[in-house]
Amino acid sequence: MSRKIHLLGAAGEGALAGWIAGLLYGGWGVLLGRDWEQGFLRLSAAKLGAATLAGAVFGALVSPLLLLGIVQARRRGAAALRWLVLAGILVAGAAGYLAVFPWRERLLPLHIYSTKLLSLTILGGIGLCAGALALWRLFEPAGPEVGHRAALRAIAAAGGLLAFSSLVVQIVVPRLPLPPGATGRSILLISLDTLRGDRVGAQRDGRPLTESLDALARRGTLFEQATSAAPWTLPSHASLFTGRLPYSHGARTEHQALRPDLATLAERLRESGYRTGGFTGGGYVASFFGFDQGFEIYEDHDETQEGGPEPIFRAALSWIEGVGKVPFFAFVHTYEVHYPYTHADFVDAASRSALGPLGVSELEAIHRGERVLTPSEREVVKRLYDGDVVSADRQVGALLEALRKDGILDSLIVVVVSDHGEDLWDHDERRSPGHGHSLYEELLHVPMIVSAPGLVREGERIRMPVSLIDLTPTLLALAKLPGLSQAEGRSLSQVLEHGGEPESRPIVAESIEYGPDRFSRREGDLKIVLVPRPELYNSDVELAARPVEIFDLSLDPHERSSLGSLPASRTGEPLEALWRRVEAVFRPARSGPGKLAPELREQLRSLGYVQ
Repeated sequence: MSRKIHLLGAAGEGALAGWIAGLLYGGWGVLLGRDWEQGFLRLSAAKLGAATLAGAVFGALVSPLLLLGIVQARRRGAAALRWLVLAGILVAGAAGYLAVFPWRERLLPLHIYSTKLLSLTILGGIGLCAGALALWRLFEPAGPEVGHRAALRAIAAAGGLLAFSSLVVQIVVPRLPLPPGATGRSILLISLDTLRGDRVGAQRDGRPLTESLDALARRGTLFEQATSAAPWTLPSHASLFTGRLPYSHGARTEHQALRPDLATLAERLRESGYRTGGFTGGGYVASFFGFDQGFEIYEDHDETQEGGPEPIFRAALSWIEGVGKVPFFAFVHTYEVHYPYTHADFVDAASRSALGPLGVSELEAIHRGERVLTPSEREVVKRLYDGDVVSADRQVGALLEALRKDGILDSLIVVVVSDHGEDLWDHDERRSPGHGHSLYEELLHVPMIVSAPGLVREGERIRMPVSLIDLTPTLLALAKLPGLSQAEGRSLSQVLEHGGEPESRPIVAESIEYGPDRFSRREGDLKIVLVPRPELYNSDVELAARPVEIFDLSLDPHERSSLGSLPASRTGEPLEALWRRVEAVFRPARSGPGKLAPELREQLRSLGYVQ
């Protein structure tokens, strides 16, 4: 019995050391995220509770094992004890090496946002906790005196009590009531990667491509001229979640993740008492890039390995059904429309066979100019793209139908968007099919549909141009929750609830993945594109670019001819405002090698990204 009591005491002592180490690590995240400054008190408690509980459990498991190892070593003599100490030093050294070098990005993801002094302080404190526990176990007297026993019992009890308090925090915080005035409407946000805005409601061979999205639009509001803030996945989704433009949030290259100090839609909703779950195709929306901020569960799937988007939608549905009646925010993302296109709904077998393989290696050959598709082959590729649009639409329809049968859909705010479109030989011969290389409308014009029975007007079509950075402020306003103080977008909730057109505002897009950096500004039908340094290429992709292009989209919706003689009264102020934006934020954005995990890099390659 005494041996069991001694092991129990060791577990309590380990729990105390682990709890303190967890407090340091959790506090690191809270500090870097500026959670207290932004009023994220529940979120801070959840972070600290999770980190301290994990540390306490780990310490409670390790400490008794360490005690047993030392006892056995002492029985076998001093030599065995020395070997044990040596083994501990080697293990600690190996762990330190992995933390500092090969696995640093995985084990210590916060270090890239932290000063060197702060990182060393936190890691030193955690190491001190571990080292103190190990040394105590090693030099603890075999039979401590009565006074020491009482102190040891108090330490063990403190460790157990603190671990229990962390468990209580984890249970209680998610169950706290919503803020006063909050509607408690759950939110489902679906992102269909690479879906062009002109494909929603489009007809191919006498049939609609997007029957499910069209039906959703009839039950809600369709924004006919929604614009992405960037023409590729990473910065566009970061803008979607923060309400900020790409050069403001900084997540613009493969080695620039979303900073923890930038508040996100998921963080605000979780702080307000929402359950939050993300189910994505990974790649440039993977948790590696910081998109898991505010999510209690965030699953990165690989559709190329899983055979399509079905597992993503199944996982999302299962989680939603398991949440119950608690308000939730579910983010669902799929690369189904993204290259490589795999659905031949509109292509006959002979044409598909004649085209031949169309995988990532073929795409790279096209982009290098080694393979040039004929007009008929290009038409086949476009129809394959449309087949993927149909497939993605079916997935959305199946999910919404399942939610309807569960009785959940009628109480949901449902939003369907895309992060960017696709160049299908609209402008660039070498980069088609593809995206990330220009700011023309085929890449920026995206669908945006919002539906919420009893809250959002049905059958409305908004013609005024809006930006995806408006979505986060809009959803928070619909939920009657505080907005994000850093957001640059505006709420469209009044339009959704009461109808009419929103106030006309400039629409800005920026952040190029391939070729020279570009910035665009749209005011009504006037659109200006600036290329401040045409000779500097991102991702080492050389693309010719004009320094300035001006379009009147009412006369030239496909941006075929840049205008050079519009009246200065019409172009002067928009051009000057765009140049001020360029001067304020522009830096050459060459993509470095990055520090992606090998499996993530391979997944990005499977999607056609040339790294």
